[in-house]
Amino acid sequence: MKVVAAVRELEAEYEGQFRFEIIPPEETLKRAEELGLYDLGSHGLVVLDSKGVEVAHLPGHQFGREEIEAAMQAALR
Repeated sequence: MKVVAAVRELEAEYEGQFRFEIIPPEETLKRAEELGLYDLGSHGLVVLDSKGVEVAHLPGHQFGREEIEAAMQAALR
């Protein structure tokens, strides 16, 4: 899985700067209301700043490390 591998790499590199949470498929239905706030459909990635404000959301899985890291850099500003 390209996205999960990229997130795991970034998790190690950005340790202490971000909290990473990968929600497994069996949890998505239980958290549908929460995940619905981010317009992701059934899967994707959300980056929040330190105050919990959405900086970026990337629906689906047609993105990789470059897009994830750009969203993370925006959250650090």
